[in-house]
Amino acid sequence: MILENGEETTRKQTLGTWLFHVPQDGQGLANLYGNRKALAEKLDEFFSTPETALHPGHYGGVIHEMREARDVRMGMYGHSNQPSHHIAYMYNYTGQPWKTQEKISEIMSRLYLGSEIGQGYAGDEDNGEMSAWYIFSAAGFYPLQMGSPNYAIGAPHFEKMTIHLENGKDIVINAPDVSKENKYIQSLKVNGKRYNKTSIPHKLLANGATLDFDMGAKPSKWGTSEDALPTSITEAATDGTSIQLDPLSDFTNDGKGKAYHSDQGVAKAWFDNTSATKLSLVADKAWVQYKFDSNEKRAMMYTLTSGETKEEDPKSWEVIGSNDGKHWTLLDREEDASFKWRNFTQPFTIDNPGDYQYYRVQFKENQGADQITLVEVEFLGYGDVTKKLDQVEETVENLRESKDISWHEHLMLESKLKVMNYLLEKDRYSIASKQIEATMKWLRHSRHLSDDVRSMLIAEFTALKGYIDRADKDSIPGKGRWKYRDEVEQVPIFELSTLNTPTIEPGQDATISVDIQNVGMSEGEKEVVLSINGEQQEVKIVTVAPEESKTVSFSVSDLPLGIHEINVNDLVGTLKVLHENEPVLSMNFEGEDASDQSPYKNDGTINGSSHVVEGKFGNALQLDGGWIEVPSSEFLNGGDELSIATWVKLDDAKEDQKIIGKTSIGDGYLLGVSGGMYPEIWAEGGAKLSFKEGTVPSGEWVHLTLTWKQGERLIAYINGAEVTNIAAGSNPILSNDQSLIIGGAPWDPQALQMSGAIDEVRLFKQVLQPEQIAKLMEDNTIE
Repeated sequence: MILENGEETTRKQTLGTWLFHVPQDGQGLANLYGNRKALAEKLDEFFSTPETALHPGHYGGVIHEMREARDVRMGMYGHSNQPSHHIAYMYNYTGQPWKTQEKISEIMSRLYLGSEIGQGYAGDEDNGEMSAWYIFSAAGFYPLQMGSPNYAIGAPHFEKMTIHLENGKDIVINAPDVSKENKYIQSLKVNGKRYNKTSIPHKLLANGATLDFDMGAKPSKWGTSEDALPTSITEAATDGTSIQLDPLSDFTNDGKGKAYHSDQGVAKAWFDNTSATKLSLVADKAWVQYKFDSNEKRAMMYTLTSGETKEEDPKSWEVIGSNDGKHWTLLDREEDASFKWRNFTQPFTIDNPGDYQYYRVQFKENQGADQITLVEVEFLGYGDVTKKLDQVEETVENLRESKDISWHEHLMLESKLKVMNYLLEKDRYSIASKQIEATMKWLRHSRHLSDDVRSMLIAEFTALKGYIDRADKDSIPGKGRWKYRDEVEQVPIFELSTLNTPTIEPGQDATISVDIQNVGMSEGEKEVVLSINGEQQEVKIVTVAPEESKTVSFSVSDLPLGIHEINVNDLVGTLKVLHENEPVLSMNFEGEDASDQSPYKNDGTINGSSHVVEGKFGNALQLDGGWIEVPSSEFLNGGDELSIATWVKLDDAKEDQKIIGKTSIGDGYLLGVSGGMYPEIWAEGGAKLSFKEGTVPSGEWVHLTLTWKQGERLIAYINGAEVTNIAAGSNPILSNDQSLIIGGAPWDPQALQMSGAIDEVRLFKQVLQPEQIAKLMEDNTIE
């Protein structure tokens, strides 16, 4: 099904547009749909499903591109927006080029009409693209694949068109019989020679050329053969294969590995997919090593991304691989390398690839500084080729079960597949590829196979061969010039994780613990240092063997009431000394003021116009242009855990109004109402969480609760019922020195003011559970 405009997209174009956004690999797209015929059917559906412009999606209203796509009356095709301009040419990939000719003729004759202002174009003329499409398409060819030296052939629009080139030569396009009816190519000659392909190379046009089109009123067989298809990344012979070629990808992306370096540290900054972090190593004998936790990986390429200073760029290095960390094979060597600019990602091909669990870059020289700095390292390769072999085996087995191949043919194919599997296990990729060629030759000459079965099997083996050929360098592990003879230094590498910091009551002792693992390959000692509020408290030295993990614990006592910063080496956490199950802010307005009834005494002051009214429990505060200001306190910052609860009776709950918040915008938190609950939370690292959910009624008492916990959930409740539940993110709420404001915007209390009454304001440094919220609504306690 093709969805209508805006339902599942954030762009101003039909979702159908993105179904064909692979102009560089039409055959690969066809295989995803099933085959070339299925791609043609999907295109037919696209051009026949009416656009209605009834679904504006995220735009909140219909915009002109939606109306223009509707008014074009070519199904979901929206010529008014440039991302669709390639779609008509995609029929060339299906072996049905007459449909490209038909669509191009319709677009040219209907969508570029009119001489008045506002006519002549179907939509925006962005950077001349709408005109460029017209000129190319009028000439009968179009740059379908950007970056490719080929043009897709469409259909000429004029009886004669001449393009004058800068070199003084001309491209002359002749189509004497072309008309609205004669829109189909019957034949084509280029420079007097018959031409049957649906694409034409740039070099054939660049020095001038003559294209003679014979046009007719009915589709012809011109350009319909397999060898007439446009060039595609995926071979045309794979049509219908079930095997999809995995793209080149970074093996370290899944995070299932350990990265460490010569300075006895963890190298996460080089494998975190961002150039915002960097790592510098002492230049002398610097190295970085990555160990995959699971299976060996066959990296075919790697990338290094330069840092901010050219002198710290690596210049010469070696890449080595191992499966035990002891015996190493040279994979690649680079000399006198340079990086064109800062934060430049440079790819390098591995000359001697193989399947290894350990990959290591040994830096030999840099550009002159005393340290080497990079911001990113990647090891890239393809998926497991044996899994693709398994898919072919499954196809063969299915054909045997359906009796589409004989017992003898099944036996022959099974034996050939076993040979291929053996060759791949022995890293003899080039020989395995030749074995596939021999198998396909046998298939082509087999007299006992139907044409459909033969085509299916050839498509499967062609795809398998393409997969193998991408990794066709046979590995030579540890032999000859690839044997690595230099010493490979191994050092203990300690990784600290899981810092546990409890919440305790005043007077209680606390146990702080951290896990430490030696991810290196030699035993060593590690200093574990505990600091509280920036002051060093204790040092422990632990001995850890390779791959061993230990838990290191510290006991602390006599910590005062408060939120204390804990550092264990580079890990940071907070230890809270709080009164158990007590709010850090509690206002009930019984004293007709903004005094805090909690043990923390975060008293506030009432500003502006307000008066005491009957509340949900005793007194409440009616705000009529007034607000409450509570001075900043560490207890009132969001931190890693927070609950806000209050009763409100709003004059008009549909109005945007701020109830409670501590933010300067960009930090802290805010609970507002705008029809429903409207919180805003800003976490460290720049992340913002916000939503508008539920329904808050006007003119009656409503209980609002918001709970948030770092690494867990952000949950909103109205009258104790959950209205939304989303991920809270991995960072704490960003602290600030702003006053907490009740009844207005924290950055300007006289803006977005609450209009109505408020009662029983509570803030907790813990996440309230549903049963606690129910208890709070019942009698103002959570116990």
